Amino acid sequence: MKKQSLANLANVSLAKWTVRKVVEVYKTDTGGEGHHVKTLGWFFDHDLAKAFRGQQADSAFCAMRFSWALVDPSLQRGFLLKESGAEFNFIDEAKVRKGVKARALEKLTPAERRTVART
Repeated sequence: MKKQSLANLANVSLAKWTVRKVVEVYKTDTGGEGHHVKTLGWFFDHDLAKAFRGQQADSAFCAMRFSWALVDPSLQRGFLLKESGAEFNFIDEAKVRKGVKARALEKLTPAERRTVART
C-alpha cells in the first residue's frame, strides 16, 4: 500500500484516531555526526525501544527520539505531527518483546532460567 501524507486526511473523520507520544529508533551515520540515516522502527513503549536499540549489531550508531503522532485506531500506523507529516508503520512490539526476552534469557544460567520461569 502506498504511503500517504497527513494532507490526505483532510476532511476525513478522525473520531477514533488519537495523538500519542511515540519513539523512533534510527541508525545514525558512522562518521560521528549523529545524523539520521534510516528508521529501524517506531514504538509506543520507550523501554522496549531502548532494548531493541541495544540489541542492534551496530547499536553504537543507533539513537532514539520522541515525536508526536496521529495514530489510527488499529495502532498499526501513524502520521508525524511535526516535520513532514509522513505516514509510518509501527513495529510489531509483541514480536520484539519476545525476542528481547529470549536474548535476555540466553544470558542466564540454567538455574536462573528455572527461577525466572517459576515467577
